[in-house]
Amino acid sequence: MAVETPEIDLAPMQDMLANVEKEMKNPIPTPPVGTTIVWYAKALVEDDSKIAALVTKVEGPGKITVTAFRPQGMADPTRRGCLHVSDPIHEKRHNSVSMNSGAWDYVAFTKIPKEHYQLHLDALAKKRDSLIEKLATAQSIKSKSKQVESLDKELDLDDI
Repeated sequence: MAVETPEIDLAPMQDMLANVEKEMKNPIPTPPVGTTIVWYAKALVEDDSKIAALVTKVEGPGKITVTAFRPQGMADPTRRGCLHVSDPIHEKRHNSVSMNSGAWDYVAFTKIPKEHYQLHLDALAKKRDSLIEKLATAQSIKSKSKQVESLDKELDLDDI
């Protein structure tokens, strides 16, 4: 009786690993608390919608809480979950994240310190290492499955 071994497709994990390595070449910055930034309501990145803001909390790589300072004031100047203008989510117009949290960027002509990229690089490195480990495990299982198939054919268990 032949042993059925499922085929393991490594391509999705290899694609994910390639994407993480690609992201590592272009990390998203994260300014520390107290940094003056520019906030864009509804992530509409236009000169006339620039609003001065201050980083009041770091939530994750490229994701911050901001307090905006509109000249005419606003009912709730705090916006949580605000992502950098380069985040791919802003490419989808009218999504709830962009509409509710807006987007942030550095003040014009700001030279971004290398340390501002470290949070994202650390998160990506952790993700990459986990994917490498899972890929190695999957490759090992795939190799062992082939060995079992080979032994099965060699022993010809169907004749017993």
